[in-house]
Amino acid sequence: MPEEQNRPNQQQIMQAFQQKIGNLELTLNALLGVLVDEGVVEQDQVNEKAQEIIQDIQNQQKEMEEGK
Repeated sequence: MPEEQNRPNQQQIMQAFQQKIGNLELTLNALLGVLVDEGVVEQDQVNEKAQEIIQDIQNQQKEMEEGK
């Protein structure tokens, strides 16, 4: 039983994932901010690419749903 008490429960695991995702989001936003500020990319390019990725994900989800 003591071994089971040391194992993280599902809520703790989810909180850890949410924290990691939040940290990743912060890092990505900071990186994009620096790239835009330095003139490496333009905000419009970032937005267009994000829209392409969203469309690809939606298409994949649609294909998976149709394949069921």
